[in-house]
Amino acid sequence: MTAAALTVMMVIGSVFLASPASATAGGYDYWGVHTIRDVPVPSGQLFGIIRGNGLNWSEAGGSFIAAGNLCNWHFSVVFYEGARSKNNATVLDQENQSTCSHTGAYKIRNGDGASISEGSVCIRLYRDFGNEQLGSVCHGISK
Repeated sequence: MTAAALTVMMVIGSVFLASPASATAGGYDYWGVHTIRDVPVPSGQLFGIIRGNGLNWSEAGGSFIAAGNLCNWHFSVVFYEGARSKNNATVLDQENQSTCSHTGAYKIRNGDGASISEGSVCIRLYRDFGNEQLGSVCHGISK
């Protein structure tokens, strides 16, 4: 067998034996300075991300940076089956962070490799014990 034929066989074999493709989706949302219940909220940026392979996800979460201190914040990762509605949502909440900071992050891992249905996932940032949404980043999920 010639070296060229062996190289072609190795390339074809690697195409068929390759591991499944993985995917990552990330995006940003921004909010401006505003007031909630007479408390000023500084402007900032939310980054939301999900990693996985088809309908199997490995991790999801987000991070933020704000121009000033953001207090009493938490993230929520919401998986929607089909259309976005609270009737078909699975919510994974982070505990409220009672500290104040310019930055924060939250990541959840799917240790058991559970799959999800086609639909979407939204990473949301809330202030004041989950009552005030500051930002949301959503990604579609399909096979």
